[in-house]
Amino acid sequence: MQSVSEDAPFTLIRSLADTAEQSCVDFLVGALKPFVQFADGAIRLSWPFLLTMLLVAYGCFLYQRPQGEGAGMRNFLKYLQFRNVWLHRSSLLDYRYLLLNGGLKAVLIAPLLISSVTVSHGILLLLTAISGPPVLATPTLPLLVAYSLCVVLAMDLGNYWSHRFHHEIPLLWQLHKVHHSAEVLNPATALRIHPLESLMNAFFATTLSGVVMGVFAYFWNDVATAKLLGLNVILLFTNVVSGNLRHSHVWFSYGRVLEHVVSSPAQHQIHHSDNPIHFDKNYAVHFSLWDWVFGSLYTTTPRPEALNFGLGDEGRAFNSVIALWTRPLLDIAGRFRGRRTQSGQA
Repeated sequence: MQSVSEDAPFTLIRSLADTAEQSCVDFLVGALKPFVQFADGAIRLSWPFLLTMLLVAYGCFLYQRPQGEGAGMRNFLKYLQFRNVWLHRSSLLDYRYLLLNGGLKAVLIAPLLISSVTVSHGILLLLTAISGPPVLATPTLPLLVAYSLCVVLAMDLGNYWSHRFHHEIPLLWQLHKVHHSAEVLNPATALRIHPLESLMNAFFATTLSGVVMGVFAYFWNDVATAKLLGLNVILLFTNVVSGNLRHSHVWFSYGRVLEHVVSSPAQHQIHHSDNPIHFDKNYAVHFSLWDWVFGSLYTTTPRPEALNFGLGDEGRAFNSVIALWTRPLLDIAGRFRGRRTQSGQA
């Protein structure tokens, strides 16, 4: 018994050392993940999607360029505002945050995530308990396409409400300021999100999409999303056409009719605008249908609107990776201290 007690401190130290070592490995893997994903072509920030972004942007450039202006590379780069946007201090912060935040999320957030598959299994077990064994019909191709659409719609609905809550609930807005503090928009700005907000976004999206997956799995055997190049065909289409242009200065409107259903890059740029008439509009990621249904829709036209982004003077506090992580937490703590002071005075 004495030897066990004597070894206990060393066992604890070894355990802590192993945990620290694994955390360091997870951090490095998370920080390097964007480079791996850029090469494998499976996410929006990978080279195929960035290439299609440039192709679509070039089409917008040809449509919007002044009459008589040449269509060469120099004018195209000027249209992209390469130096003023892509090399802006806000964009450089986005790039640093993309790497370091990936490491932090791998250590602190990833272990807390629940996958949509886990949720779907729970729904399948619940339906089985209520209604008996699954029906398990054979799915047809149209059914697989419909299933793919329903999964994305459910995921987008989850993202819609998480996004809206982060605007309308003051404490959550402190977290969401990280994203809106960007003074210019580039594709990496999409991942300028506080880790705690990422956790809440994932909870909403995976829960609702998992429910849809579980319901379909109850009625159809081996149901799966229709895929092309390994990606859900619906997400593939939206990301190819507009995914990376949402966070850019390239104005790409779908027109007022289509924008009641599908969210355009211009609509999301409106969402980032510092003009009060644009506040609390266009929360959806892929389907502006949800904005239409819930009263937050703002549609655009092919004629670009003059926009400025960021939080003004308030955004100066978000000037480093550390500030993007800690400033919201300090602001939330300050709000709680203020409430305690007020309740004490009362």
